[in-house]
Amino acid sequence: MQQTPALHIVGPTAVREAMSEALENRGDMELFEEARRRVVVAMKKALDIPRS
Repeated sequence: MQQTPALHIVGPTAVREAMSEALENRGDMELFEEARRRVVVAMKKALDIPRS
């Protein structure tokens, strides 16, 4: 099941969704690698969120 990543979502929700997609696609290495890269990007964006 391939989903379009929600690029406007940042933080734990984005990380969770990207990880879920990576797990769903673990049988297809190309899709898995693409989803894994999105996990890394989502984590980096989550770390850049200013905390007040």
